[in-house]
Amino acid sequence: MQAYPTEEAAFRAVAESLDRYSLLLDTYDVHTAIETAVAVARDVYSRLGHELVAVRLDSGDLLADSKHVRQVLDAAGLRETRVLVSGDIDELRIAELLAAGAPIAGFGVGGNLAVGLGSVASGTIGGVLGAVYKLVWYEEGDDPARIKLAGEKSTWPGRKQVYRTDEFQEDIIQLDDEPAPEHGTPLLQPAIRDGTIVADLPPLPELQHRAVANVRALPARHRALHDPAPYSVRRSPGVLEVRERASQQRRDG
Repeated sequence: MQAYPTEEAAFRAVAESLDRYSLLLDTYDVHTAIETAVAVARDVYSRLGHELVAVRLDSGDLLADSKHVRQVLDAAGLRETRVLVSGDIDELRIAELLAAGAPIAGFGVGGNLAVGLGSVASGTIGGVLGAVYKLVWYEEGDDPARIKLAGEKSTWPGRKQVYRTDEFQEDIIQLDDEPAPEHGTPLLQPAIRDGTIVADLPPLPELQHRAVANVRALPARHRALHDPAPYSVRRSPGVLEVRERASQQRRDG
């Protein structure tokens, strides 16, 4: 999505490439996205006969947003287009949404399906660790920085390195071409470059040993189960500048 200059351009690329396709609505704003999706779907269907079979929501108020999206689709005559949802979904959340009358045709279940019940949202803490990948650098055009503007969910563009300084004094997130801080240890290493795996791939027991050693190295004050000491993480001036520039370009575009 972020590789395209606008959400509409991304929607059109999908719709024109596949005769049956689905669209992710919540990259920027659900209410705007569904209107854009409907306009694209109508145009592409009239020209190419390609069908919008589903739209997907991945965060936010799934109950309210699914109802709004269903209303817009029905009003546009797209009654066969299904509404799907995903995003840290477990069986408790599915039951809650259906009981509330959410017009959802299908659920994408990932982490909770793999490791069993348990999430902060459900109130039952289990083994799910959520992670989201976002595009932050795309080497085409005048400025390769890519940002998602979505309030508190807005991303931080730029190619980065993270340094840990002075035995857990703080972590510094900075651009990968900024000078390393004094007494800083880099924490990130490349995994794939030009389609080739370049990272070291040690056997599983070695990875397990490394993980245990890393946890043990963390000072006890940060490992406490109750009221752990806050750990300082800050962003460099370069990271702040790239984000401000990308944000302004997105607003102006």
